[in-house]
Amino acid sequence: MASASASDHYSFATWKNGWRKNQDDSSPDVFQIQTDRFEFALDVEQMSQPRLGPSTPMPGYQAALETECTDWAAIPAASLTLQMVVDGRSYTAKRCAAGTRGDLKRLADVRLWESGRFVQHFDFLGLEILDASGRRLDVESRLDIVAWPDRLVFTLIAEGLPSEKTVDMSLHLRSAMGEWSAAESFEVKAEEDGEQRVRMVCHFDKEHASTAEVDIAVMAHDGQQQVARPDDDYACHAVKFGRLRRPFQTGYQPNRGFDEFEISVTPRSKTDSIAAVDDTVPFMLHLSSPANITGIAPVLCDSRGRPTGIPVQLSKNWHYEPKGSYAIVFAMLPRQTATYRLRLAYGFYGALPSASHAQLSLVGYGGHGRWDQFAIGCWGETICFDSDRSLVDCAITDIRMLMARDGIDGRKWSWTEAGWGGDWLDIRNVTGQKFHPRGVKTAYLSHGPCMPRMLQTGFYGTDQQVSFSADVQVARADDYARTFQTLRYQFHQEVSADDVSFFSLGRTHHYATPFVDVGQRSGLIRQIPVDAGRAKGDRIIDSFQWNGEAPHWVALTGAYSVAAKTKPNGYRALIVHRYRANLGGKVYQRPTLDVRVHQSDPANVDLRLVPPAPVSGFRSGDQVELMVELITLPRNAEDYYGPNEVFREHLHVHPSSWETTLREATNHEVATDVSGGQLLQAYPVVIRASDSTVRWRHQDGVGPIPVRIEGLSTIKDFSLHQIVDGSKVPFELSSQGVDQWQVDRDPTTGTFALTFNLPSDEPSRQWVFETTAGDH
Repeated sequence: MASASASDHYSFATWKNGWRKNQDDSSPDVFQIQTDRFEFALDVEQMSQPRLGPSTPMPGYQAALETECTDWAAIPAASLTLQMVVDGRSYTAKRCAAGTRGDLKRLADVRLWESGRFVQHFDFLGLEILDASGRRLDVESRLDIVAWPDRLVFTLIAEGLPSEKTVDMSLHLRSAMGEWSAAESFEVKAEEDGEQRVRMVCHFDKEHASTAEVDIAVMAHDGQQQVARPDDDYACHAVKFGRLRRPFQTGYQPNRGFDEFEISVTPRSKTDSIAAVDDTVPFMLHLSSPANITGIAPVLCDSRGRPTGIPVQLSKNWHYEPKGSYAIVFAMLPRQTATYRLRLAYGFYGALPSASHAQLSLVGYGGHGRWDQFAIGCWGETICFDSDRSLVDCAITDIRMLMARDGIDGRKWSWTEAGWGGDWLDIRNVTGQKFHPRGVKTAYLSHGPCMPRMLQTGFYGTDQQVSFSADVQVARADDYARTFQTLRYQFHQEVSADDVSFFSLGRTHHYATPFVDVGQRSGLIRQIPVDAGRAKGDRIIDSFQWNGEAPHWVALTGAYSVAAKTKPNGYRALIVHRYRANLGGKVYQRPTLDVRVHQSDPANVDLRLVPPAPVSGFRSGDQVELMVELITLPRNAEDYYGPNEVFREHLHVHPSSWETTLREATNHEVATDVSGGQLLQAYPVVIRASDSTVRWRHQDGVGPIPVRIEGLSTIKDFSLHQIVDGSKVPFELSSQGVDQWQVDRDPTTGTFALTFNLPSDEPSRQWVFETTAGDH
């Protein structure tokens, strides 16, 4: 098993004052990195004057997420010299292209390549390189920055340098944490038009172990072998695999296999001195031409193929033509002799489709900010989040269906759609300008394969009027897609409640919406037809507050695409499982719905959860928390090609019906009669174990049920049983040679969590989870 410290290292990257800003926001564009060792900040207009200092230690990744980055002015000042000398004349970079522009998209000149739990990789385009008199050196240049938790790598890159000249390029960083420099000299020939570069690696562990002190060998499942070599650009051990020979179908097919890489780590040192100082080995596996790039769930297993809980980072790109489709897996492997199996699941992981989450680079597409992509299987995206708002001004973008086709003869295993877009908090200032997120930090708690999880924190407004946190999870399934979003807002100043929404779905231009169905636990409350010809902004439902028991729900039943070239498509529904708003000293526990016409032809709408009608403004201390489930549904049984026969039969009986949403909403109070642990959440089920034996009962359920058991001190030996006719019957947790569970580790407690996806095809099931006696 992994050493404890293998999970404790982390890094974050954020734009301190936001990526998207209003025109009257003159705050500096500050890029900031926070790790468990250091904090670094860079103003794109003053690149020669960064900030660099030690970070405040946090007990773990999630705790660091919930701690705001140090204020820019409080980080110790540093100096960064980016210099080129041509024929004896010295030129120095003061700012990049983003620092010379004032338009909305200026930060697109800073490209995000990889950003996750361990590695932050950005490049700053269009350096303005001037001599002492202000004359510019006419070259294409950029600064590339790679950060690991314990190191920073700066690479100065230039193209189109003056020919037949001697060019000296150098980097120098002076800071409270140390001083580093690097220089290269080039004789530029007339026929050369390639890039020249100089690289500087800044280690913040003075006694860091060199890459020569560890051997890492990697063998792919098809027999290809490589020895990891130092990668200068990333300052880590690295292997790069091209096309693999696979025994399973690839591309837009079921993709029931997985890529597997055997990774052998062998320290050369015979003492423990290195491990005491530098306990992990930064490692990168670059894979070109994955089996299907749109859905990949990485699982780091031990030599026997059992998930370890050692976290990895998954970063992808399929937009940048010069590099093609590729996935990169980063890890900080324990510096000890061990053999691992890195598995990359695609369509299925065992009997069920995998669920995955990745940071997807937009380089080659546009925007170039943070983009988070979830997928069930590998047949297109399930839901995406424009975390930096670099392409649009809302959080939720593409929303798609699972295992859907266009009729009985339609194409399977491909992209679908269910309507576009939505948002988290939509709030405006007194002049009507939208508050954009600032200081957004994203934690990639799990990339899958059972239930990937992403956390975000940040603020809204130029004066941080509102802080927010978001917890997003997608459960693997074989019937339809479910996305769970838990949102919390804390108000710190007085803000108007006019035209505010806490959550919204809509902004779809090419969809027709026949009905808006509204209901709660007791059933349908009202069904409202959406007539063509209504004007944009007309209210279909105006401040309707549910008055019955949760869950509360609203469905765009039967909605369909009218695009000229349609993909297989279906409709969306929203279920509000929890809602609590403490506003002005009064507590509201039932949400309020507002539905407006988004477009009249075709007629479609925006669904909005809004403040209660009596609330005209927010005060400091006001709080809102809601947990919503977004589902995407086929209109009829012929459009669904998945294996879930119970769901197919339901669609035969209830095509394009609100009954499908009611079925999902009211059949998930599943976990009852818990013993040996504490029930933290009824759905998705979360139980914190307090004993070596945990029992619970599923009263009902729809589709595979995600169950998470936390607080486990070991995952070495455990079992899961059902009670059948009073007897314990083992439940098989492995299928097709893989262990179908997900392991996550909490570094603050040193405990593990196991996530399973359990069946719900019987009305009542009793489950027994057991670990080795005393190891709970």
